[in-house]
Amino acid sequence: VPQDHPDAVARAGACKAVLTAGLFPNLAWLQRYGKGRTLQNLPVKAHPGSVNAKEGHSLVVFYEIQETMDRYLYDSTVVGAAPCLLFAPFLKEIQRKQRAIFELETWHVAVDLRVADELLALRPLVADFVNAVVGERLGNGNAAPLEAANALQKLFTEKVETTGGDEVPWKKMEVPWGHNDHEID
Repeated sequence: VPQDHPDAVARAGACKAVLTAGLFPNLAWLQRYGKGRTLQNLPVKAHPGSVNAKEGHSLVVFYEIQETMDRYLYDSTVVGAAPCLLFAPFLKEIQRKQRAIFELETWHVAVDLRVADELLALRPLVADFVNAVVGERLGNGNAAPLEAANALQKLFTEKVETTGGDEVPWKKMEVPWGHNDHEID
């Protein structure tokens, strides 16, 4: 997204998607008061001085973990599930009933079936898009990268319009530890 893009939400969503793609697999699900587990199931806490120290039911990307009295996440940012599912190198569908369940390393992520179908169709296109436009400059009469970036930005704002016209949130994730049947909204 160009720096002069008029929509600040679009710029923020694009930055978070880039952070997610670039720092993957440095992801953690914070349950309560900044405590949670990484994608590799390591128990962690957001650093007490972090703006995310009191976060709950949030997915964060982080730069590093420092271990002192506890394992603390440093340089963490709350992100959405869509970039994680789109940019994950390995994503395996393990169940398809009322919703699709994907395995993302140690986590299980539940999504609406319509969203799952779109996700599976979009993943190879996103990979092709990234490979084609990384390092390319916008302009020179080539509007395709900007159109694709705008479509991805819409997706990264956490809602996607399905073919039926319904808005489907990407926010339902199964807790990757503890009770397997517990779903987080």
